[in-house]
Amino acid sequence: MNRRVLDDLLHELSRITDERELVMVGSQSIHAVTNDVPIEVVMSRECDLLLDESDSLTGVIDEGFGPDSPRAAETAVYVDTVSSTFPFLPAGWEQRLVPLAPDLPHIRCLEIHDLVLSKLVAGPLKDYELIAVLLDRKLADVGTVRDRIVAVPDLHMRAILAARLQIVLESAAR
Repeated sequence: MNRRVLDDLLHELSRITDERELVMVGSQSIHAVTNDVPIEVVMSRECDLLLDESDSLTGVIDEGFGPDSPRAAETAVYVDTVSSTFPFLPAGWEQRLVPLAPDLPHIRCLEIHDLVLSKLVAGPLKDYELIAVLLDRKLADVGTVRDRIVAVPDLHMRAILAARLQIVLESAAR
């Protein structure tokens, strides 16, 4: 979704959340680092927010803004609430969150390199394509991505991330 549509969605959401701090973890986080977001972000219809399933706000957001909500049917954009156990989030991600915008200080986003690692774990082709675009546009730095991979304590996960990054790099080089 474009920035205007995202802002409209988040301002409407802020009214029911009483401007509670929310964390955006999906591709819409890229809006926090550039006004010229890749087409892959614009084409996405979802805004992923990190919320525990036990949080009472999750049900309210799912009902009013989720993929099956009347609002989503009307606007074709929706909020997808995701548990902190769903996306892969590297150690220290909380300290690296970035604000989306001055007028939405309570909306913070994954830092771009943490987003790349999360997308590498998710694994769909569309995520690899997005990562390639982020690296090509220099919105993400391959050295920083590699440093984050090396910092992953689980050796198996580290190997998977390194292999998937290599696939992205080799595909982009063709």
